[in-house]
Amino acid sequence: MNLIFIGDSLMQYNDESTYPQTGWPQGLKDFIKDGIKVLNFAHNGASTKSIQDLGFYSNAINSIEKGDYVFISFGHNDEKVQSPERYTRPFNEYQDNLRKFIDESRERGATPILLTPIYRRIFKDGVIADGVFGEYPKAMKEVAKEKDVYLIDMTTLVKDFYSKVGDEASKRFVMNFAKGIYENYPEGKEDNTHLRPEGAKLIDTIVLKQLVKDNHYLKTIIKDELINNLNEKQYY
Repeated sequence: MNLIFIGDSLMQYNDESTYPQTGWPQGLKDFIKDGIKVLNFAHNGASTKSIQDLGFYSNAINSIEKGDYVFISFGHNDEKVQSPERYTRPFNEYQDNLRKFIDESRERGATPILLTPIYRRIFKDGVIADGVFGEYPKAMKEVAKEKDVYLIDMTTLVKDFYSKVGDEASKRFVMNFAKGIYENYPEGKEDNTHLRPEGAKLIDTIVLKQLVKDNHYLKTIIKDELINNLNEKQYY
């Protein structure tokens, strides 16, 4: 079985040149059983529109084998009105593209899974900001219901987690750090979107825990010694 990932920079594989930035599927090998392949076609800056125009979507679809699962997560870049090569309207092109991804995955014998966009770590006066992604999570949920696709609401789950952890303590999950810590970023960074390794493992934990909670078939791929010990509270 292959786990195929189609998404943006929160998913994209990162090598040593961008360390510590990490796409969340990179940490899955520590959680899932041997023999499950992770095929990552996510791309930095991609939207549901540009992932197709750049060719990454066709590569992903052409890699599908019967019985695979396709994880689909977009929204960070679809909302960028100032970038016409990426922008999609939530209840128009965005939904149409998601429908296409779902239909074409199913045509090839795979099972699609939708994930609303991972929340940005944005605080105002110590309180997590609301409505970061506008209507895109709602638009994705509508498509999931219409097409009977399993969905994980990462927007809400990650927002709630960051809110519980708090402003300062949650920085360690994202690319927000002082200068002099990482060789690739000597001047530091204030990026509240992209993940560090601990953030990637946090997202892995949240996703897999939800699969177990919902009694989804994919809970069977989780290592036996971990399936009852998935708890994001370890990161508090």
